[in-house]
Amino acid sequence: MREPEKIPLLCRQRRQTEVEINDRIKETADAYNLAAQRFEQTKADRARIQNEIYKLQAAQAAATAAGQAPNPIVRGGAGIAGVGLEIALTRAEEKLRAIDGDSMKIKRDMEDAKEKQRFWNDKLAENAAIMRGLNCVFSY
Repeated sequence: MREPEKIPLLCRQRRQTEVEINDRIKETADAYNLAAQRFEQTKADRARIQNEIYKLQAAQAAATAAGQAPNPIVRGGAGIAGVGLEIALTRAEEKLRAIDGDSMKIKRDMEDAKEKQRFWNDKLAENAAIMRGLNCVFSY
């Protein structure tokens, strides 16, 4: 037979604390999962923009090659296309830098969530040790 709880009122408070800590652990896990989903989406966006940059660079190389053609009409059109490609390439690179910045923020959010998770797990262990010392019944 189990020993009775030493201080029932304190055990009741500790059980309530346990429930609150478990809620916080769930919240931090949800925050981490949300950040991880955002990180995966950011990775996909980065890959898409990087592919766009590669295509623009290839088109720019083709326009440069056409700009060296012997026909002056072809050379003139290639120069205009080259300017447009340069602008598009600059915009794509700006998007890539913005996505990299977002990615760094998301990684920080993930690290913060993991740190909070560790903190609340430690608090849960401390609370459990106190409850064991008081012979409290755990609320599973």
